[in-house]
Amino acid sequence: MRYRFGDYGVVAFADVGQSYASTVPKFSDLRAGVGLGARLYTNFGPMRIDFATPLARKPGEGWLNVYVSIGQAF
Repeated sequence: MRYRFGDYGVVAFADVGQSYASTVPKFSDLRAGVGLGARLYTNFGPMRIDFATPLARKPGEGWLNVYVSIGQAF
């Protein structure tokens, strides 16, 4: 979900995915996470900062991930 007010915006998101070495998807260990983010819209694209957390953390995993980027997410 995205909400924009002027040159600023906020987002809430959920994400599900998997990483594997094989060329064939297995879909056996899907991981899910949720998060919130902020946007600053500029002339060359949005500047983004997102804070995310896994829903089912595994031992040794951090509870918070921070992502900073410039440009559209997709």
